[in-house]
Amino acid sequence: MRKPRSFFYLLCCLAVLPWGRAIAQDIKIQPCSLNGGRWIQTRYVSEGRGFKLDWSDGPKMTYTLASGDNAVIQYLDSLGGRWRYNASTANKGFTLYNPKNGNKIVCDSQSSAPATIIPQLPGMTKAQHAALNALGIKVAVPGYIPKGFRVVDVTTCPSKTTNDCRSGPTYDIVFRSPAGTCFVVGGVSGGIGDINLEQTVTVKSKLFGPIKMGLNNSRYPKRSDANIDPIFTEWLTQSLRSGPSYKFYSDKVEPAGCNGKVPFNEAVKIVESLKWLF
Repeated sequence: MRKPRSFFYLLCCLAVLPWGRAIAQDIKIQPCSLNGGRWIQTRYVSEGRGFKLDWSDGPKMTYTLASGDNAVIQYLDSLGGRWRYNASTANKGFTLYNPKNGNKIVCDSQSSAPATIIPQLPGMTKAQHAALNALGIKVAVPGYIPKGFRVVDVTTCPSKTTNDCRSGPTYDIVFRSPAGTCFVVGGVSGGIGDINLEQTVTVKSKLFGPIKMGLNNSRYPKRSDANIDPIFTEWLTQSLRSGPSYKFYSDKVEPAGCNGKVPFNEAVKIVESLKWLF
């Protein structure tokens, strides 16, 4: 005959079950955007006095309630950054704003992440593709993209928001891995400055022929450091008399949101694979 459960056992069950159900209800998927960039599907998980944002393209961050009243609610992220929190009852979303660095995260349950465009450039949206095409210049992109890297940002000039460009069209395409490693491929028109490279090697690009790439030690001109200095190519062009000129670089601190550069051998493969998008 089965032994009856004790009163304390039943009491524990009643206490645990609603809590487990509450946790399940506080996990949701919604699109979020950083600094006005593309919408990325993000997993929101309630955790104690805060929540965690798990971005589908890799980054994760936990936010813990620091202070709050009816006027101002503030959260601290895992790295110590302080964010102002504003809820939106209209779309069941919210905004996080960091006044120290100006970063802004918007999560909107009624938005939808835009469709990607071509398999060889994972993460690029139709709008980004159209903006590059509208520049009216040849656009160089990598044919080889290391596993896990996706397009996370595309900037063009002129664009819908600015016409304050150089003497001609420019663009930058930022690729990032789930671990936060980044590299950038871009093009500029008009005058360009010299790039101070050390520890250079010569690689053969399908588009530009033999080119030099190495460490850009402009931050520390008296020495180079493979752990600190970004990887750069010399300016790439098919004609010295007419632009645009193209570039590749990988840095630990730029663009914002990046925390590492690609290994040098991977950078060589990327540069060797550069091809025309259009």
